[in-house]
Amino acid sequence: MRRLCSILLGLTACLPYGAFASLGAQDHVAQGRAAIRYLEKGERSDGGTRTIAAGPATIGIDVNSSIDILVDEDALRTLITTLLPDAHRADLRMVTERMHQLELLLDQISEVTTALQDLVVAAQEEGVEDFIARRRVSSRAAAGMFDALEAAIGSRLAAEGTAQAALQEAVDAILNRTQQGPGRLWNFQWDTVTVIMQEEIEFLRSDLNGRLNASNVTVRIQANLLRPDGPDPIFLPGYNKVETGPVVRYPKVAFAISEEEERAFAAYDSLASRIRETNDARGEITAVLRREAVEQFPEIERLLATASALDGAVGVIAVRMSGLRAQLQSTIQQLDVGLGVQADSLALELEIFGHGLLEDLQPAKAFLSLRSPTAGMTAVDAMGEILGAFRFLDEDALQAFRPEKWEERGRELENILSRASAEAVAVVRRSTSGLVDELTNSLEEANTILQDVHSSTLVLLERLRTNDAINVPFAPPPGLTARSFSAGLDTRLDLLTIAGGREPGQRIVLTYELMQDGEVLLEWTDDLLIQSYGLSGATAASLAFVQRHGESKFKPNPIITWTLRYRGWPGDNERGVGTSFFNHLGFGLSTTTLDFVDDESVEIGLAATISLGDLIFVGGGVNLQASDDRTFWFFSFRLLEIPGVFGALRQ
Repeated sequence: MRRLCSILLGLTACLPYGAFASLGAQDHVAQGRAAIRYLEKGERSDGGTRTIAAGPATIGIDVNSSIDILVDEDALRTLITTLLPDAHRADLRMVTERMHQLELLLDQISEVTTALQDLVVAAQEEGVEDFIARRRVSSRAAAGMFDALEAAIGSRLAAEGTAQAALQEAVDAILNRTQQGPGRLWNFQWDTVTVIMQEEIEFLRSDLNGRLNASNVTVRIQANLLRPDGPDPIFLPGYNKVETGPVVRYPKVAFAISEEEERAFAAYDSLASRIRETNDARGEITAVLRREAVEQFPEIERLLATASALDGAVGVIAVRMSGLRAQLQSTIQQLDVGLGVQADSLALELEIFGHGLLEDLQPAKAFLSLRSPTAGMTAVDAMGEILGAFRFLDEDALQAFRPEKWEERGRELENILSRASAEAVAVVRRSTSGLVDELTNSLEEANTILQDVHSSTLVLLERLRTNDAINVPFAPPPGLTARSFSAGLDTRLDLLTIAGGREPGQRIVLTYELMQDGEVLLEWTDDLLIQSYGLSGATAASLAFVQRHGESKFKPNPIITWTLRYRGWPGDNERGVGTSFFNHLGFGLSTTTLDFVDDESVEIGLAATISLGDLIFVGGGVNLQASDDRTFWFFSFRLLEIPGVFGALRQ
């Protein structure tokens, strides 16, 4: 008995807006992600699917999979009601709260039914008299649930235009269905109660969708595959019209040597020859890295010049703006009280805005500060200095170099001026000798300056800073569309039909935007890392250092290695990007050219190999042409593929 009462009392204790009491204190992005689930389908060994909750951590997905993007629309609606302006928020909250109350009741009906069934059994065991007493108490407790359901039905019918005189009769007609038919537990047919609650929830959901549509609330989802030459948009049904390719399965076990590995083998062969000639492995490897740096340095110099122009356009104005309130005090004191308060309030807002501009410029200033120290350096040394300093900047470091940032700041300034009275704006304009107009012009100039910044430079720097390109801005894909809630928000990401293919190690960035009237209310990204689960095998070229049995020196040689490895399939809600040693361990065969015998023009070595990922290889084998001291061992690494400052330049 106590169990039933506690359940029903808890159900009927929902207070208006209770679901929103703590919403403002929670992270909106985390709430947005909580509304997203991914369902991976593919060639899993168990033949099933994998469900993954969205989150800030990288999620691994198989190279031959498709991903259903499932959106919890109710959760997203709740979040949006906290983001909309006050004028749209109250009615949406009211409808959402009513829907949440009914959903809470619906979730608990099975518990209520079980509790009532327990009472039936107990009553039969304890006698009729006690049975009747329990029935009375349970009916009173259950009445709380029906009060809430009756209120919801009444509110809905009234909103639909049912006359007040006929309202109770219409509500009773619906509730009477709960007392019709067999299978009742005392006074109620609980299956019918469930159906009625579901109907009311759907009515409210439809009403909420209509209100969101009237408020021009939409959702936009984008997907971009990060290729070495920049991001490539991916088709998402309902959200864009990106062209797809034919269904192509990535060959997880491949024996052929790709054109890329053939080119890498030739590059390692050339490098090995230079090392043998100069006997200076360190110097030759450094020279390769120098060439990488020199190729990229002109873009970095271009950004340094842009940082200087940006600071000149906005910096001086921002400094003057940050002390605006003190400048206006004497003027404000001469105004009448009302206008003086308005002018002071506007000056304070503009001063805060000026401080914000200075903060926005800090990454550019930090970058600009490197110009003098690197002026007399070589390209390689200057790159080292710049990248060393750049890695200490936070994740928003590149925002100062993006035109969208200054467009947004321009809109903020317009909003500040539009909210203030015309008289207050006139006082500030007159008393600051056109400072506000100068600021407006400087923001427009900043936008113009940054149009010349190559997006490839920003991609490069973001990769160097984070070793990936998560924060790189993406160009809108063809046919980009924002969808309304009434149209449904689920979509599908199919790796098998990506035009141009894909391969393990590449990343896909999903961007989510909640919008009103085309303006973004909230945005976040999820990072997917393409993996190869199950059995996989591939060839890789690398630079090997070979030691013949009985000799002490290592000789450089290019080498081709074929490795086979197995990576376990992740389960539900596992991220699938674990760094377990066994995930990277592989076994295979390597072949390399050797120079053991003076009178042999061609010598081939064959070696058993252990690999750690695709970067480092160790093995031992035999020279197929030599007759004495045939054995050797080697270690090799893929020099230009190792992640790091210069390795990132080749991604």
